[in-house]
Amino acid sequence: MSYCFPLNRKVNLAVLVVFLCFLTPAKAQLTVTGGLNLNDIRNLLFGPDVTIANFQVNCPNGAYGSFNGGNSNIGLTGGILLTTGNINVAVGPNNIGDAGRDNNAPGDTDLDDLVNGGTSGCVIGGPCTQTGCNGTMTTNGVCTCTNCADAGTSFDACSIEFDITPTCDQIQIRYVFGS
Repeated sequence: MSYCFPLNRKVNLAVLVVFLCFLTPAKAQLTVTGGLNLNDIRNLLFGPDVTIANFQVNCPNGAYGSFNGGNSNIGLTGGILLTTGNINVAVGPNNIGDAGRDNNAPGDTDLDDLVNGGTSGCVIGGPCTQTGCNGTMTTNGVCTCTNCADAGTSFDACSIEFDITPTCDQIQIRYVFGS
């Protein structure tokens, strides 16, 4: 006994098979939440086996918060979000060239020092050199160049700082950089 599919069932079955071949997993968007206090951020970052001291957030309001990654492709299901603009812009779709926001925050002095020559190879009171630049190391440890242009100044810095003392033999830090 043989069984034959009617033609329209064969076509429907073929369309279904082709459709299933092109399915890809859908990725969910990030969701962000602002207005966190220091305890909220601590709870998001640290587990029970560490002692945290000197915890501070150096960001303007709106530049930091928490995120839920869900099924997104960033590699983390959740955590904190630090931006140089506004956390709500980080959600995307990020298809506009100047979608960011100037939050009128100062830059990071350590980064500025690194870009502009830093302190490597310098001795207090002695000369310090970098590519195309000579200067003098000041008593506060900054190499002040006297004959070169500033390489640049950073803006809109957002950072967290803390001292961590683990009560276990190892710690793990997971992070993702995005742009």
